[in-house]
Amino acid sequence: MASSLAAAQIRTEGFKVELDIEPAVGHTISSTVAQKALAFSGRRSPENGNRRSAGRFPFHER
Repeated sequence: MASSLAAAQIRTEGFKVELDIEPAVGHTISSTVAQKALAFSGRRSPENGNRRSAGRFPFHER
């Protein structure tokens, strides 16, 4: 799985990675993943005092 490989590579660089694989979603973004991405970007925005995105990023793969 490409997402699993990407997550593993990012982990080797010292980042925390969250990998969510949703069955039967295909190559698209579900509403659940979209909500997680919005929550992530809100936590990591410069307006919230975060200049780097060194947190967890929700990857998605079916």
